[in-house]
Order: sequence, then structure tokens, then C-alpha cells
Amino acid sequence: MSKIVENREGDFLKDFMEQRNADTFYILQSKKGIPSLRVRRQSGKEITFHSLYDPEKEAILQANSLSVLPGAILVVLGLGLGYHVLEMARCYPETTILVIECRREIYALAACYGVLSHLPENVRHLVGVSPDEVVRQIQEIQRKNDVTSVVLYPLPGAMAAYGDYYGVIRDSLSGRRVSGIEKRLHYSKFLSESLNILIVDFGYFLTREVERALQNSGHKVTTLKGIQGMAPKSFLETLIEGILEFRPDLILTINHFGFDEKGVIAEFLRSIEMPVASWFVDSPNVILRAHGRNVSPYVSLFLWDRSYIPEMKAMGFEDVSFLPLATDPSIFKPRNLSAEQRARFHADVGFVGNSMVDWSREKLRDLSVSLQGLAKRLAHVMYKRRIAFDEALEEISQEEKRVVRGLSPLERSNLESSVHRLGTLHYRLLCIGMLEGFHPVIHGDEGWKTLLDQRFVLKGPLHYYTELPLFYNACKVNFNTTSLQMHEAVNQRVFDVPACAGFLLTDHLEVLHELFDVGKEIVVYEDLEEIPEKVRYYLRHPEQREKIARQGRERVLKEHTYRHRLQKIVQAMRARYG
Repeated sequence: MSKIVENREGDFLKDFMEQRNADTFYILQSKKGIPSLRVRRQSGKEITFHSLYDPEKEAILQANSLSVLPGAILVVLGLGLGYHVLEMARCYPETTILVIECRREIYALAACYGVLSHLPENVRHLVGVSPDEVVRQIQEIQRKNDVTSVVLYPLPGAMAAYGDYYGVIRDSLSGRRVSGIEKRLHYSKFLSESLNILIVDFGYFLTREVERALQNSGHKVTTLKGIQGMAPKSFLETLIEGILEFRPDLILTINHFGFDEKGVIAEFLRSIEMPVASWFVDSPNVILRAHGRNVSPYVSLFLWDRSYIPEMKAMGFEDVSFLPLATDPSIFKPRNLSAEQRARFHADVGFVGNSMVDWSREKLRDLSVSLQGLAKRLAHVMYKRRIAFDEALEEISQEEKRVVRGLSPLERSNLESSVHRLGTLHYRLLCIGMLEGFHPVIHGDEGWKTLLDQRFVLKGPLHYYTELPLFYNACKVNFNTTSLQMHEAVNQRVFDVPACAGFLLTDHLEVLHELFDVGKEIVVYEDLEEIPEKVRYYLRHPEQREKIARQGRERVLKEHTYRHRLQKIVQAMRARYG
């Protein structure tokens, strides 16, 4: 059993404890059935100390992130339930490990629910000791053992909860760290109104708009280039270089690009207390469900669909909020079209989008033959009833439910993604089919040719930045249908079309009423049978159509540009991490 050093309270510690006497501690069960620890601060802020997916695997990553030379002291700031300390003791059995824990309540919980009793003799604890006393005792250990090197590991959750305590110790010991790079990676952030923001760029189409919006708001921005399939170690080296050179206040990523399945990048960013904003514009379930090791108190999620918020919080993400898509009004705006452009892009009724044919086949190939049949049945339920994936699961047999429960996180994510794409294909086809009497123009992939006949004008895809704005300007009725993965979210067309002062007819979602004055700024259909009637009406009433389009543009410019969205991200990150 490791040893505890008794407390010698000073004035700092008395003040510290008095300020935190209303903190509440909770023991939570992780997905793997292993306890995790959460504290609710007096302010109401909640911090989780260990992964809510698999704390033991997280601890292995934490221990492997260290490089402790022979003869050094390893100082761990924050005990939590002790998983990381146990792994570090296994990795460095000859090293003196000194664990600093400011709260006796946490030490007691580690004894009851954690691994405290399994820690070996080379682990010592300083519990409830003032920062000055901690530093004094470390110096005493160094003097007695003729040790010059101190390796410091701050437990991210502990730093997030009690940074004012541990920060004093860290700053006092920073000169004794083995690595000069490690010292340079820790610095103060959010010190000015103009921030340094590092964007992870894996070639996703939103990156350019996000960068421009931040720059137009007065922030300094640089992008960190990555490639799909890039090894975590290679990206980590690029990331460290970018942080050292640019010293960002926060890192921004779209759809969690840059993070790896094993949690290497997430753990590194936790270790240096680097705030990360991850804006999801696709299903976070499909991306994160199989990657539970990416949970971190230093990652804030912004979801384009609020229906996913409870699931992300259940995974262990503490800061999760709703942030819909938007538009770039420098790209999507009214245009004076030339005669040639009008001839090329004119349509009474038009739709731009993928048929989902190839995407659905691609996702089905990721599944076993038996799961392919289940995916098709679930997709049928989803598009017929317009319900979420988890709701569709309630409609299958008990035996099929057992099969789904037995899937690995990755297998379940592949199943859900496949069902979304198949369901969207059929729902989209039903909606587009209601336009057949208007000879609509459909721009998209080759898959449409296998689904639609000569009653539809089928054309190739449009370039998002150069051609799509012209089409929205030239089309009298821009038609929209929403992907089935979006339960309380709207897609890009809902903002891009009105930004062009184009008329939009879209399927009804409750969230639209938060974003627009429905009926005055955009028009919706609640049943498929309404589509022909509404298309016919607004083609015959151009004055009403154009008035709605103008008012829709005014709303978008006032509330729904990327600049608006990025301002919300920056404000939220400053409030949490500043």
C-alpha cells in the first residue's frame, strides 16, 4: 500500500477549502462498468476526472504519454480514483511517484471505489497540503536522494476542477521539468479579445468559410493540414509544431477531424490543457460512438442537431451545445445573371443533391449479409414514419434487438450510418417524385439516372462555390428535403438559398420555427401530398414568392451567417476556458 503524508495546512489551503466547501462529488459508472469520478463545483460547473467509456484504457494512454528518465521524480497532480497512477507505477516501478491531491474527499473515494489499495510502495501521497508545502517536500526529497529532475503530470480533470491550486504547484515546478518543449506547451490563454485560433483542416468544405468568418471577426487564424488516414503519431508531430509556433488560444475542428480512434491526440491535448471546439455537422454518433477515448473535459462539442446532445453527455462530454449550420453571404448572395447564365441555370423547380445510391451501396458493403437485411428493414421504417434510428430499433423483433445489442461500437455505428443513407435515399426519392408534373431540374450524381425517368431533367453536379449560387438565383422554386440523420437540424440549403434571395420550399421540422418566421421567410410542406399544390401556387404568384425570398435573406443576414456561429463558439470557449 502506498503512503500518505499528513497535511500541514497553511493560509492558502484554508482559504481554498472554504471557497470549495459546497463542491459535490459523484461516482459514475463508465460504459465498461468501471467507476469514474465527477465533481460539481460551487459555481455549477461539472468536471469528470476519468473517461466515461473505459478509464483503464485511458490510464494506459496517459502513462504511455510520459518519458521518465532514471532517477527522476514523477509528480502527479490529481489522484482521482487512481487509474493513471497505477499504470504509471507499473511503467516506472523504480521511480518515486508523488501524487498531489488537494481534496481529502477524493482520496477517500479512491480508497472506496478506486485502485488506491493496489498502489505499490513507490507511490506517496500529499493530501490536503498547501502548494508551498508541496514544493518544500519535493525539494526535500530531491535533496535527500540527490535528484535534480522532476517530471510533472497534471491529471486534466483535476486541473480543470482545481486549476488555481494545482496551477501554483505546476508553475513552481515548471523549471524542474525534464522537457523544455513541455514547458512551452503550457501557457496562458484568452488574454485578449483577438484570439489565436488553430483550425484543423482535412479538406472539409466548411473550413474555408470558418476561417474567413473568424478573420472577419478580428481573430488570427492558421490552419493545420491533415490527410485522411494519417497516422496519429505523424499528426501529433505536426500538431505540436503548430502549437509551439502559433500558440493558439483554442483549436477548432469540424466533425472531430484530426482525432484518432485510440485517443492519442485527445490525451495529448488534455495533458497540455488545450481547449478544443469540435463543431459537428454530421451525426456525432457515427463518428464518436466507436471512439469513446476522445472524451475530454477540454473538448467542447457544438452539434448542428440538438437531439444528439443527451447521447454525447452520456458518453462523458461535459460541454455540449446546439449550433446550427449557416451560410457565407460573400458567396451566396443575389447575382445579376447574364443571359448565358440564365439560359444555363434557369429552372421553374430545381433540386441539387446526391441520390445516395453509391453512398448507400458503399455503407452496405461494410456490413455482414445478415446486417444488410436488417439495415434495409430499419431504413424502411425510418423513411416511412420519419423517425430516428433508436426509435426504429423499437420496431424490430426481439431477436434482432439482441443482435444489435451484441454489436461492437464500430459495428453499431456502421449499421446506423447505413440505415441513415438508405432511408434518406428512399425518402428523398419519394419527395422528388412529387415534383414530376413540373419537369424539375435535378443536379447531382449519376445515381439519379437509375431512379428517375424522362419526366425529370437530370444534370450533373454543380460546383458549390462557383455554380450553386447561380442556380439558386436562377431557380424560381428551390426544393429541399432533409436527411434522416437530422432530427432537429436543417441542412445547408435552408441558409444558402435565402442568402441568394431565392425562394425555398422545404420539409417541415420544428427547429425551423426557431430560425425563421415560417410562411413569411421560407415555406414548408408537412405531408408529401402538399408538395405539388404549394409548388403550383408559388409558381403562379411570383410577387408572394419574391417577397418571401427577400424576407428570408434579411433573416439570414441578421442571424445565420458563419460569423454569427463562430462568435458563439468563441464566446462559449472563452466563458469555459478563459
